[in-house]
Amino acid sequence: MVGIVIVSHSRKIAEGLEELARSMTPGITVPIAFSGGTGDPHSPLGTDASAVYGAIQAVDSPDGVCIFSDLGSARLAAETAVELFPAEARGRLVCCNAPLVEGVLAAAARAAGGADLPTVLAEAERAKADTSPRQSDTGETDGDEQAGGITLELVLSNPHGLHARPAARMVSLLGRFGCAARLKNSTRANAWADAKSMSGVLTRDARKGDRVLFRFQGEDAQAARSALLELAAEGFGDGSPAEVVARRESEAPSDRTGPAPTALPAALPSAARFATGRPSPRSPIEPRPPPPARWPASRAQSSARAVRFGS
Repeated sequence: MVGIVIVSHSRKIAEGLEELARSMTPGITVPIAFSGGTGDPHSPLGTDASAVYGAIQAVDSPDGVCIFSDLGSARLAAETAVELFPAEARGRLVCCNAPLVEGVLAAAARAAGGADLPTVLAEAERAKADTSPRQSDTGETDGDEQAGGITLELVLSNPHGLHARPAARMVSLLGRFGCAARLKNSTRANAWADAKSMSGVLTRDARKGDRVLFRFQGEDAQAARSALLELAAEGFGDGSPAEVVARRESEAPSDRTGPAPTALPAALPSAARFATGRPSPRSPIEPRPPPPARWPASRAQSSARAVRFGS
């Protein structure tokens, strides 16, 4: 697995970012190390090339290492550390030109999915681009929707939609499959994006209640769809199962707008149907008992007598 090194002038920043990156990929141990500060209690802020060397060495493997830095002198310390390695190892040690936080999180998500060094590097550096939610980062236009493949459309139930943690879980999961995976937010009418890309997913601005359409193309497309369906039934790790949109076999993906269509309860496990508030077809619905009287009979009679006496 590709390793990740965080180099910062502040130990607190580096340590906090490592913790955040690990929270993006629960259950998967991505090799991450950091070098933060100088280690001098009297002058703690700064960088140390020898400490950076140790961090790189801790996560180095034949798969390579992506090195992220916060400021110019941190980048210089990282490059100096790389030069300390044998010539045959330097080719797999790459100083990444990407925003520190966004780059590390994007790289961690792709590395967790088993992506190689060039893919992890490209994903991290994509984070620095100013990508609009209405742009497509897959080279497709909305007219390409009927290009084939299989689809899955979900109505998000996550309180905050596909924010960083559920997006990272999805990117890591889909990264394990060889097929192409794309998504678009049908509710907000934005364009297709790479579902294996953190920046692609996050810029779709998918919020609670939005309809998100996925398309899979390739030999293991059905397996990827099934895996995503299982993750969606778990609420992408947020505990709120997504609903599967009912779609006829002959219905092509479209840019329909309007309220979310009826969900397909049968596509989710019974536990997920209860979580969405829909009873299982095998569970009879008991009739609701009649509502209690607004006033007790004795009080109603007393009120009636009071009216007659006062008239």
